[in-house]
Amino acid sequence: MHLVRDVLVRELSEGFPEGWPAVLDDANRFEAAQALARWIGYTPEPLQDRARQIAATLLAMPPPPGWRPPGPDDEFLRTLLPDAE
Repeated sequence: MHLVRDVLVRELSEGFPEGWPAVLDDANRFEAAQALARWIGYTPEPLQDRARQIAATLLAMPPPPGWRPPGPDDEFLRTLLPDAE
């Protein structure tokens, strides 16, 4: 899970270098969808359904504005994708 979270952190950092946007307007939603789709593409097949659920959750219930996970051990990411799975 650590590697999967690490790739997500990298994709989100590339898409939102200043952190998660305050408003998820069409342009930001598109950027988020692109970053999440790239992440899903890099996710191993057995975890792709879970990755799709996480992507849908992030789009439906976005994290706080400015959120930018510092790394794969980010507390919020660990709640979405814990090591125990």
